[in-house]
Amino acid sequence: MEENKIRINRNEDDLYRINIADDGTEIVFDLADIGLGIKCNNAFNEVEDNVKKTNTVIEMINKKYVNQEMNETLKRQKETAILKAWNDMYNKNREIMDKLFGFKGAMQKLFGDANYIEMYNDLFEQLEPHFKKMELNVEKIKERLEKKYGNKNNSVIK
Repeated sequence: MEENKIRINRNEDDLYRINIADDGTEIVFDLADIGLGIKCNNAFNEVEDNVKKTNTVIEMINKKYVNQEMNETLKRQKETAILKAWNDMYNKNREIMDKLFGFKGAMQKLFGDANYIEMYNDLFEQLEPHFKKMELNVEKIKERLEKKYGNKNNSVIK
């Protein structure tokens, strides 16, 4: 009995590949995905929101201890609470970026086990020239779609 299958062959020109590790691991952005720009923007906004939320949590932790005489035990509790807030934020942000990059462990490949204050600034700085090359804006996406599926006079996208 013959097996029922469907296979979609993608045009390599629609895929933008970025090598992220010496072992050949890549993140791949599908330039034909009309939602790619939105996905990228949402991921960056979620990361920024998590930083803001974490800063608020840390402010609350600091306020909790402001009027207390800080012995060693209280200092450790405060430091542990702050470090936990940062750690939770970094883990959540790693999940957000893994989802954008298309596979669990992408951030691990890029950063290993280390989380540091400027890591997302470093990441976004490295990604910026790639996003410019990908031309992630509505007009460029429309141009690619019109080139592939229609012409200027009989446009599929109005």
